[in-house]
Order: sequence, then C-alpha cells, then structure tokens
Amino acid sequence: MVNEERPDGAVHRGLHIGRLGLRLTGSYLGYQLQNLWFGDAGQAERRRRFHQKASHQVREELQLLKGPVMKLGQMLSMQGLVLPPEALEELSALQMHAPGMHPTLARAQFKSSLGCEPEAVFREFEPEPFAAASLGQVHRAVTQAGDTVAVKIQYPAIRKAVQNDFRLLRSAAVGGQLTGHVPKALLDDEIETQIGLETDYVQEANNLDRFQEELRPLPFVHVPRVFHEFSTDRVLTMSYLNGAHLGDWLARKPSAALRSLVGSRLFELFYFQALRVCALHADPHPGNYLFTGEGEIGLVDFGCVKEVVPAYGELVRIFLDQDRLSQEEKVDRLARLIWGERPSRKQRGPRQAMMAALDLGRKICPPAHAKNAVVDFGDASLFAGLARIAKEVLQNKLTRPEWVFIKRAEIGLYNLLHLLGARVNTVEVLRRLQNA
Repeated sequence: MVNEERPDGAVHRGLHIGRLGLRLTGSYLGYQLQNLWFGDAGQAERRRRFHQKASHQVREELQLLKGPVMKLGQMLSMQGLVLPPEALEELSALQMHAPGMHPTLARAQFKSSLGCEPEAVFREFEPEPFAAASLGQVHRAVTQAGDTVAVKIQYPAIRKAVQNDFRLLRSAAVGGQLTGHVPKALLDDEIETQIGLETDYVQEANNLDRFQEELRPLPFVHVPRVFHEFSTDRVLTMSYLNGAHLGDWLARKPSAALRSLVGSRLFELFYFQALRVCALHADPHPGNYLFTGEGEIGLVDFGCVKEVVPAYGELVRIFLDQDRLSQEEKVDRLARLIWGERPSRKQRGPRQAMMAALDLGRKICPPAHAKNAVVDFGDASLFAGLARIAKEVLQNKLTRPEWVFIKRAEIGLYNLLHLLGARVNTVEVLRRLQNA
C-alpha cells in the first residue's frame, strides 16, 4: 500500500484542489482539440479515454486530500445514472482503498491517544491497514484475551482539515447561496456539523452501542461491539466482522433468490431504522456493508448517524395509503411535510417535482390493485426518476437541509438494491413494520 503525505493547511489543500482543476481543464481542451482534428472518427473511444484519465486524476487527488472532499467523491461514486462507467470505476476505489498513513505515523497516532504502543495493548497488531477512507484507517489486531478486533485510527490533524475544506467549499458555494439553490444552513448546520461529529470516535462508539441494542430484532444484521477500554476520541476498537464487500460478494455470482433475499433485508433494515429506531446509519456507500453466503449483513462505520424527523414516518404512510387519498390530498400532504407549505397551482416547478415524487412512490410502493407487488430494483427507470426529482428540487430551490442526510441514505439504499438487481415486496415489508 502506498503511503503519501496528506496536505493539511488551508492554503496547501486549496492549491491541490486548484491544481486538479487546471489538470482537468487541460485534459478537456486536449480532448476537444482531438475532436476538431479527427472529426467523428473514433470519437467514442476518445471520450472514453478522456473520462478515464480525468476520473483517475480526480480519484488520486481526493485520495491524497482525504477529509470532506474525499467524502464528496464517495458520494459521487454512487451516482450510476449521472456519471460515465469510467468515472464510477475510478471513484469506487475511494470507498475502501485510499492510501493509508505510514505505519510509523499510525503508531504515533495510537500512542498519543492511548499512551502506549499498539503491541503493549494487543497480542497481535497488523501495521498495514486493511481499510483506509476519508477520516481514518482500520487495522486488524488480536486482544490479549484472543478476540480479533478492528482498530480504527484517525488521521493526524483531520479536524483542522475539515475546517479548512469547508472554508473552501463555502467559497465555492457562494453563487449557489446567493441564488438560493444551496442554503447556507445546508453546508453549515448539516454537512459541516455532521462531518465534524464523525471525527469524534467517542460519539461513534456511543452510536455503535445504541444500534447494537436497537437492531437486535433483526437477527440477520450484525453490528460491531465496542471495546471501550481500547478506545478514545481518536482510536476506536471494535469486534471484527466477517463478510465480503458488495463487489466481491457479487463476483461469487450469488443466485437471484439470494440477491433478492439480501435486497429485502437491506430494505427492511433501512425502514426499521427510520420507522422504529427513528435514527439512521446515514453513510450508505457499499464499503460500509459486509455480506455472507447465507445472506446476513454486517453494518460498519457509525460515524454518520442522523435522527429521523417524525415527518418521515408520515411520508411513508402517504405512499402506503395512496389508494385512499386523492391526487390533491397527496400533493398537499407531501408538500407540507417536505417543504412546509403547499405549492399553488401557479407554482409550476414545485408541483412538477411533487408529481414526479408521487409517480416514483407508486413504483416503489405499488398500490393495492397493482398486478405485481414485487418491485424490480434492477429497473433503471427507478433511478431515472430519482435523478429527475433531484434535478427539479435543485432547480426550484426546494432543498430542506434537515432532509439531506435522510434522503442521501435512502438513495444509497436504492443504489445497493439496483446493484443487487433485487426484487422486493416493498409494501409487505413496510406494512409489517408499520403494524408491529
């Protein structure tokens, strides 16, 4: 694994991002000049090479910077209907395979936090991480009692890097804030606050304790157990979960029945959290899930947890009760829940977004009279609907900051179901959860 120095200062990180912009601009100009010179011949192959090169440059720079900008790349890696395949392939590497700290630096971070070397705490400690992401990296170890554990060590000065990155992001978002497309509260109160919380491993340990207890009614879900005696605000020691990440699990070619079973369980896991726990594991990229051959699910990385607003349960009920509501009643209730007011008939944009959301809701929660209650999440039209709604919400300045992480987690769920090609009886799962 390659270990590189991560730029920490605001100026240094800003220069790296600026350099990336110049490199991408140069690549794009070169691509367009080739098109002018060679015409239509070979244009598709040139486009593919351009996307591949540009995506590789972005991935390398984000891996080096880590922090919030790398998290942005992780989010983009789930946008299968927006980005070309070459970009998705490169950005997906951000989910678990970023370059780690040098072993000496990781050891120093551990000692500064726990007061001793890892070997003084553990019987065995692997100096090379088996996972490295935006805020920290994870090492395999064995306790003196013989328990295999995962030891998460935070990158040095990552909290300062978060502050620096958000200064840059706020500057970049000034135009969107002036027009109302990017509310100031979205960056300040939601995204920056949430990522700041993710740098506190004491908070994550508390989240793990909570969800290990709250998810007990779902025997197919496994959450790591915290070893509090070996944990601090910058080091988190947890039980090691077995299982394969989604790409490796799918490479084993599981049957359609097993893929749909896992999909149904993922769907139930999400809505159990939303409707019963009223809190969500809200970092939905595939690197945070582990799958077994029996269809069990390991859920890791609880840095990002969001309390679910009560309105979300009402939102689900609108789609479950859609047969008993008129179109205007659904528009009215949906609008008031999401945006706090009902769009008038003269407000064409908001009403279009509302109608698109209701249309997508009918596909994900088929009405009682539908011939087939099973939803095929392999159908790309579901994602086309999500992309269309997101576009209309942004264009019409309808973003509500308090919904951002909840909707991001929901889109992450549908992305996983799409990758699985799962077929799920969604209404049966939701009614069971609602009536329990």
